[in-house]
Amino acid sequence: MRTIKDMCELLGLSHRTVRYYDYIDLLKPAAYTDAGYRLYDEMSVKRMIAIRLLTEVGYELSEIKLVLDDPEYDLEISLDKRSMDIEAQKDECKTKLELIRQIRTEGIDSIVQERYEYILFAG
Repeated sequence: MRTIKDMCELLGLSHRTVRYYDYIDLLKPAAYTDAGYRLYDEMSVKRMIAIRLLTEVGYELSEIKLVLDDPEYDLEISLDKRSMDIEAQKDECKTKLELIRQIRTEGIDSIVQERYEYILFAG
């Protein structure tokens, strides 16, 4: 069994995060010491790793709880949707980067004028 301190050091977490996950029933301790300290077992460590993985790809904590606790939850469909969302964000980032490059090369005044003329004459 691992203490909360061990768990935090092992996984690079803050005590506050682990206590919060306990509070929202996302990661419950496997047991408590006689003094009331949280203890975590191997399954707890693996669950925490799963929580961190899902957090890294953008899942909200409430959805992570569903993924891990609801046997009816379809992770494959969820991952497909998340993947599409990330692809869309990637495309948005590419567009923003292209605009930054354009502003750098042409200057903001030039682009403002171009858009102004487009709005004025397209409408």
